Amino acid sequence: MKSLSEIKVSGSLAAMFSSTSITSILIGVLFYIRNNPSINTMLQVYAPAGTWSGIGLFSYITWIILWLIGYIALRGKKEVGSLRTWLIVFVLSVIIGTLIIEANLEWASLFE
Repeated sequence: MKSLSEIKVSGSLAAMFSSTSITSILIGVLFYIRNNPSINTMLQVYAPAGTWSGIGLFSYITWIILWLIGYIALRGKKEVGSLRTWLIVFVLSVIIGTLIIEANLEWASLFE
């Protein structure tokens, strides 16, 4: 059985990892800035759903655009790093996005 360091990632799969990583950070940023009044109106695509409709829509659109750009740029590449490297990038981006969201939740105010 191969280790994660030995498994090579193709260009199309690297495009998926990179677009997903960037989009997870973008979701954190959109969640963080959603309380800004000028941005709040932009994020309310479907009013009953509130800002979640805009955050979801913009994250899907961003992922698709980034994946298409990455796929076109990397489609001929046979090897773009190892699976271990891309998993580390993905996990770090999810952690960064989560920390950005958590910074906006102000958990300390719940215990005052």
